[in-house]
Amino acid sequence: MILERMVTLLAGPLYRHAHPLMILTNLSRVLYLLIIPFVRGALLALWGRGLAAWLKGAWFDILIVMMIIGIAAVRWRLFTYRFDETGLYFKKGLLLRQEGFLPFYAVCTIASERSWLLAPLRAAVLRADTSGGNPSRYDFEIITYRRDAAEAMYMRSLACSARASKGLKPPLPKGAEASPLVAGGQPAKEPPRKTTRVFRPRSMYIAALSAFLSNSFAGVLLASAFLNRAGTVLGQKLEGSVLTAVSQLSAWLPLGIPPVATAAGLIILAGWFIGFVRNMLSLIRFLIERSEHTLEVNVGLVTRRTYNILISKINFLDIRQSLMTKLLRLYMVFIQAIGYGKGKNEVAALIPSASRKELAATMTLLLPEIRPHARTVKPDKRAWLAYLLQSLLLVPALLAAIWLGWRLFPVWRDVVRFFGLALWVPLLWYFFLKLTDFFTAGLCFDGATYTLRYSKGFILHTVVVPANRAAMVVIGQNLFQKRIGLCDVIVYTYSESGSAAHKTHRVKGLPLREVLRELKLGRPL
Repeated sequence: MILERMVTLLAGPLYRHAHPLMILTNLSRVLYLLIIPFVRGALLALWGRGLAAWLKGAWFDILIVMMIIGIAAVRWRLFTYRFDETGLYFKKGLLLRQEGFLPFYAVCTIASERSWLLAPLRAAVLRADTSGGNPSRYDFEIITYRRDAAEAMYMRSLACSARASKGLKPPLPKGAEASPLVAGGQPAKEPPRKTTRVFRPRSMYIAALSAFLSNSFAGVLLASAFLNRAGTVLGQKLEGSVLTAVSQLSAWLPLGIPPVATAAGLIILAGWFIGFVRNMLSLIRFLIERSEHTLEVNVGLVTRRTYNILISKINFLDIRQSLMTKLLRLYMVFIQAIGYGKGKNEVAALIPSASRKELAATMTLLLPEIRPHARTVKPDKRAWLAYLLQSLLLVPALLAAIWLGWRLFPVWRDVVRFFGLALWVPLLWYFFLKLTDFFTAGLCFDGATYTLRYSKGFILHTVVVPANRAAMVVIGQNLFQKRIGLCDVIVYTYSESGSAAHKTHRVKGLPLREVLRELKLGRPL
């Protein structure tokens, strides 16, 4: 440490190199150059020159491959970075040199990822994301050494506490604690990032969230890819065995379900189970540490991820329920903070699952600044059609689809009848969810946060938006609503530039006068 400070004083700040594995990442950016040897080989094949002609010019292909590897290695060598109490600095570029700086107070989330593949090499992926930049990728992402990634995350927490102690940090939402002052504006000797509150959910709640998030479609894709590969390797015997098993199961079932329907049900069930296992592996060992200004989330078994989230940058809190979890009185809590849950197979969870009593206690523990309030404005009784119309229109649509299938495909009438009856289940489920939404939707504004209750798809949402994270609040009316004095309230929350995800929250059919009074606005026009 002393030697490093002396070198810094004499030669300036020390820049670090990324892990050599970054060369492989850089290779993916110049793989398009491989089209040159492929085109050469294809032309030789078309001209009928044969293998001898290709081998004679193989030196050219080898030169191209060596050039690709060389470019990747040079890019790795020229990419350097450093971090201190102010932020992340980096330099990159081969022909066009660039220098960048990400101030820590502007970084919404900084994260590290340690997969089992990187563990033997002591490597980790370090990511940082801000409100600017490309919404489809992180603003800063490198493969570095594990110790450097941990040091960068610690330095960010240190910087946030030091900045807050100097009075430079933007004010937190109502309920946040003030940072203690330190002499001379310097960080205290004890780590200011010292954990004050820790939350570790029970395994059964992690399993509940995994089941809630399981996507049958993604699982079906994985299962179909595996079966396709297995069928290619093992041949027709596997295909025949699967079809025989499905036919026997269909005959064994007492309801007389057609084999096609049985196969479809098994595929969906298998897809759901695969999605469930994948979610469990990514959510197990879930742990949150709340310090004064940050949330640190540790999650994952095979791939361990750590997120350090600045609390003042949390855009909103989202408490989700399906109709089933509402009947079970379980709540899943998510947060929207730029950079958290952004990657593939990542989940922006805060509380995997909890009962109502546990939810209140855990929210007080982790985020007392952003808590839901009881609704003070409810949908008007005359707005029932806005909530139920879509689900009611699906009834004649389903009846028409069944009738058309019955007439156009007489050979498949058993299958059409089964799927027609089966589709009534999600339709009725959707109707009862919208009915529940009508009786539970609403709005509350306490001056510091907006609490919005609404549904989207098959999910009931209770969204809490800090007032300083609401980009815009819109009160909208259609012609019918204008006649009877109703309106929709739409709250737009901050997100990355050009990103529409998690941005709009709409509560329908609210009395206009009550909304204006709640939001402390003037009289309607």
